Amino acid sequence: MKQRRTSLPCGFQEDALIAAALDEADTTLQQAVHLHIRSCQGCCDLLVRYRSLQQVFTTLQDTRSCEEPLHRAQERLTHLLVRQPVVHLAYHWFSTALGMLCIAKSAQGVSLLTWETQATQVLSTLGKEAGVEVHEDAAALQTFLSELQAYLAGTCECLPWPLDERFMRSAFQRDVLTLTAAIPYGAVMSYQGLAAALGQPKAVRAVAQALRHNPLAIVVPCHRVIGQTGHLTGYAGGLERKCTLLTHEGIPLLTRPGGVFVNRERMYVGWRTDRAYCKPHCPALVHLAPGDRLLMSPRAIATQRDFVPCDMCHPEELSV
Repeated sequence: MKQRRTSLPCGFQEDALIAAALDEADTTLQQAVHLHIRSCQGCCDLLVRYRSLQQVFTTLQDTRSCEEPLHRAQERLTHLLVRQPVVHLAYHWFSTALGMLCIAKSAQGVSLLTWETQATQVLSTLGKEAGVEVHEDAAALQTFLSELQAYLAGTCECLPWPLDERFMRSAFQRDVLTLTAAIPYGAVMSYQGLAAALGQPKAVRAVAQALRHNPLAIVVPCHRVIGQTGHLTGYAGGLERKCTLLTHEGIPLLTRPGGVFVNRERMYVGWRTDRAYCKPHCPALVHLAPGDRLLMSPRAIATQRDFVPCDMCHPEELSV
């Protein structure tokens, strides 16, 4: 470094302070500077300012300090400039044995099957979203309607439709609905059981909310989820529709002063993971975890051929 030989008011050389700030002073000069600033506050403050400037210069010379934020900004700008694909959603209202239902589909599959009030709210919200085009098209949904009517008439027991899950509210709701979709035809499971099966036994209310906003009623059978005591409750389509759907699947119901209940005495108890079934009072059930417990109608047992009878209570020998 070229020394400027400028004297400060105290008589000390300014170039010595600069050399110390830049870490360019030799050992003798560094010692002289440190010795001087102990007794000269002005030079001490000046040395601090020079070191601050040195840090700024070092930062400006380091290109890595600006490359990362520039890279992030470039990615964000590219994302904004790229035209996002438009989701085309065809829908139509249909009159069914359960009343008016709305079916909607995208190129990926069925994205909506629900009751009138809920469908009106969902379609209104989607119609305001950027990147979503909603239009009515009865012809595009006629095949789905025919299959739904066959299901409600009892000529088929499932709706194996391709599903578009993009309108589910969260990953948690998707997990709840995926597990609900696996409940067999003619069987029921409790809200508590679902929460336990998800590994979140205290999330009963959250499970109930996820099912309440199920955009794919019937095809994801949230009507097969009941209270822990067998009480029918919490269905967006209303209790009457829930009773109709469960009765349609062969599940026996009882009307009591406290409401409508599944008749447990006329149901088998299924082991969801082990794929076995027992009589309602089998001693083996003490080992059955809440998240693995199903109540299964005789029709469900006949349909789910992979469920085997318990070798302790032998439920196949006597109907419940």
